[in-house]
Amino acid sequence: MVSIRNQSRLFHAYGRQGATSTGIIESITAVPDGFGMEGKNFVGLWKDGKPIAVLDFLVGYPNPDCVWVGLLLVHGSLKGKSIGTGIINAVTQTVGMKDIMLGVIATNTRGIDFWRKLGFIQTGASNTTLRGEDLEILIFKLVLGVV
Repeated sequence: MVSIRNQSRLFHAYGRQGATSTGIIESITAVPDGFGMEGKNFVGLWKDGKPIAVLDFLVGYPNPDCVWVGLLLVHGSLKGKSIGTGIINAVTQTVGMKDIMLGVIATNTRGIDFWRKLGFIQTGASNTTLRGEDLEILIFKLVLGVV
């Protein structure tokens, strides 16, 4: 997990100078106010004994028929090899939900392109402050139509 996060340029760009054990625990246990831990999922993917990706998602957020992807990170050396696409395809086939939603920092053009390639459409935007920096977050949605 630490090695995957430390490979992420986006984490470094927004004040994360490398992952720490404390930061990882905070990520694993973070949920929106009023949302219980029973819907929280934090999955690490390994190949040949090495971590290659991590996926953090909430089942039933922001509504009961939705999955919210909080984080998808693929090890930097493996980007562009369809690992992220395979992970999201597996989620869409197994979650049994109507929609998948997520937020992307507006300046993360590579991430935006990735999600659009998978069929996600932008449905909105919001502003937030992260580590003292004002950021625009683009909201994306993929309608699965399953329930």
